[in-house]
Amino acid sequence: MIHPVVAYLEAVKDEPGCEAERFVLQHGRVFAGSQRPKGMRGQKVGLCYQNAAHHALDGRGLSYVEGFAMGPNKAQVIKHAWLTSDGTDAIEPTGKSRDASGGYFFGVQFSTRALAELLLLRGYQGLIDPVDEALISAMERWPV
Repeated sequence: MIHPVVAYLEAVKDEPGCEAERFVLQHGRVFAGSQRPKGMRGQKVGLCYQNAAHHALDGRGLSYVEGFAMGPNKAQVIKHAWLTSDGTDAIEPTGKSRDASGGYFFGVQFSTRALAELLLLRGYQGLIDPVDEALISAMERWPV
């Protein structure tokens, strides 16, 4: 069975304006939803890029991941950011629920150095849009 987020990305990859979807499909992978670590509080909904970047830069050993996610009800795919502790799990720093195990995640993991460089260059959080030379260069210079 095809992962539902991958199915969505495959369906829209050739549409105009879907550079981020193509990039994630090419460079991303599946992440399995998991429990938020004890002591990590859920942060404000609507600020997923900032929430994930904050935790990725705070020295806990978590990595920033950006891509697309879908809730357990499979109602809608959203552009999203989350964390990973091991390159395979998806830790959701945004929202009240500690448990992301029912969700579907497909994204690109960034090293802390690539994240920091892109945040400094762009002055905002959200790395995969636009897909540009700065993004590709930072990923090549600072691989995971």
